[in-house]
Amino acid sequence: MAQEPRKREILEALALLPDEATVEDAIERLRQLSQLWADFGQTDAGEGLDPDEVTRRFQR
Repeated sequence: MAQEPRKREILEALALLPDEATVEDAIERLRQLSQLWADFGQTDAGEGLDPDEVTRRFQR
């Protein structure tokens, strides 16, 4: 992913926080976004779970 789109995604994620959000809320939101990017990277590299396996795990 290019830097500029990530910066835009970060700003959008922070803009969606409620006005009363704390710094900790913002950090948690950014951690979640970072984890999503890492997960997408694993999937792109063929290291992620098969979608059928994810479905099976959620059905348990």
